[in-house]
Amino acid sequence: MKEASSCEVLIIDDEKDLCQLLQVICQQKGLNTLIAHNLEEASIKLSKNPDIIFLDNNLPDGSGLEFIHTIRKHSKNSFVVMMTAQSSDSFEKEVFHSGINYFLVKPFDISSVTNLIDKIAY
Repeated sequence: MKEASSCEVLIIDDEKDLCQLLQVICQQKGLNTLIAHNLEEASIKLSKNPDIIFLDNNLPDGSGLEFIHTIRKHSKNSFVVMMTAQSSDSFEKEVFHSGINYFLVKPFDISSVTNLIDKIAY
């Protein structure tokens, strides 16, 4: 992983408040952030080769789970965090099998995100 100051984080979620919260957390950690509110925007921002991607599963133009192949095609080494309220053992297995590195169940608390970023970026 790069130094925190050069680390790029891509947040892909259609909930603007959640994006702002994650952006503030990342910026407090000295991380650069990009935001996409749908998969079309996310596809364009993948060209920045983000180090960390926070990916919602249910987006207006598709499924985050189905978008994983696009992420891995453009950003093979990105650490991908799937964010979803959908939580079952079978879904979590499918998520990890698809190439996700971490599963974050919504709603989540700020400290869990902060701790995760500390583990990934430093």
